[in-house]
Amino acid sequence: MAKVNKSRYAILGILSLGPKSGYDIKKMTEVSIAHFWSESFGQIYPNLRQLEKEALVTSRLEPQTGARDRRVYTLTDEGERVFQNWLREPVDYAPPRNELLLKLFFGDQLSDANIQAKIATFRRQQQTRLDTYDGLVTWLRAEFAEHPSLPYWLMTLSYGRHLARALLDWSEESLAGLEPLSSPAD
Repeated sequence: MAKVNKSRYAILGILSLGPKSGYDIKKMTEVSIAHFWSESFGQIYPNLRQLEKEALVTSRLEPQTGARDRRVYTLTDEGERVFQNWLREPVDYAPPRNELLLKLFFGDQLSDANIQAKIATFRRQQQTRLDTYDGLVTWLRAEFAEHPSLPYWLMTLSYGRHLARALLDWSEESLAGLEPLSSPAD
């Protein structure tokens, strides 16, 4: 089965919020969906060209003073229909790729101190993520209290918060499990 390009749907979704340039799409992803979905300029611009060929978006040049003209993309009715159809489809399961777990799988080939350092770093990263998500929840509730999308935005942050807490617990459990391995035998 051919792999479906999901980037196109992320871009259509961002454009469903209003017309944007490729740069605006990248910036919007960074402040909204980047905690669970990333898009690079190298993905955005080729997808925009393809979406325009398929008549799912249109574009127009906006003149800029002292800079290059800006190409702004707008979702077409057909683009909206394609996006809405995709939203209704079942979600594909995508197995995660986790370099830490891959290295831990082969952990007997590393020192315990090296493994402990990797897990401790991972633990700090999860704490930072949790703190970030908590801050975003507070900010969204204050800034977008009446926005109709707020409950959905909060659900995505709740997922991240739960995942970060679970990974913090896993980190603590794993570090504790390594202690007997690094203790000298009696």
